[in-house]
Amino acid sequence: MKILVISDVHSRSSIIDRLGKKIHGIDIDLVLIAGDLTHFGTLKESLNILNRFKKYFSKVVFIPGNCDPPELLEFKDDNDLYNIHCRSLGYKGYIFYGIGGSNLTPFSTWIEYSEELLKEMILKAGMYPANKLVIVTHTPPYGVLDKILYGEHVGSKALRNFLEKHQPLLWITGHIHESRGVAKVGSTVIVNPGPLMRKYYALIELDAAKKPSVTLCRL
Repeated sequence: MKILVISDVHSRSSIIDRLGKKIHGIDIDLVLIAGDLTHFGTLKESLNILNRFKKYFSKVVFIPGNCDPPELLEFKDDNDLYNIHCRSLGYKGYIFYGIGGSNLTPFSTWIEYSEELLKEMILKAGMYPANKLVIVTHTPPYGVLDKILYGEHVGSKALRNFLEKHQPLLWITGHIHESRGVAKVGSTVIVNPGPLMRKYYALIELDAAKKPSVTLCRL
């Protein structure tokens, strides 16, 4: 299965057309968007951006980011657009489970959660087989692809505890624009594709017989 991984569009919707045209012809099974479709935009803008992805890709799975409107958390699945915030989606033998928003920030952005609440939100994902589980969170686990410009780690400790305990197959994150990359904790591969607003994205191939294969890309 081939997955296109996106994060942090931040309302730069015109870049979606460039992306769709560039990878035209690649057989993409699923698009995963790890939050921040908008930059403090409206629900209407969020849905317009999601539908813009749908022009090019048949199945789009997303979570809201901390800069998206809180109303997006309640979006119900429609026309192969899937919101997996605190929900799971089974597809081609894998389980995708997501948590939108971020841990608490100094900026009081629109969707933020305490560590205690993040711990509760991620708990349900532990019921699924780890070797089939793909976690999608906007905020990264603490200490993994979470270093900001001045070197401080700002990820979630609740998510890090889950990562160490359950070791899911793959973890997709975003939020920290400076920490684009691929990392590994135990048997889990963690990917921050980088912000699409800066032309970054990733392609991931899942094969039951192999570890996830990740390619970091730029338009």
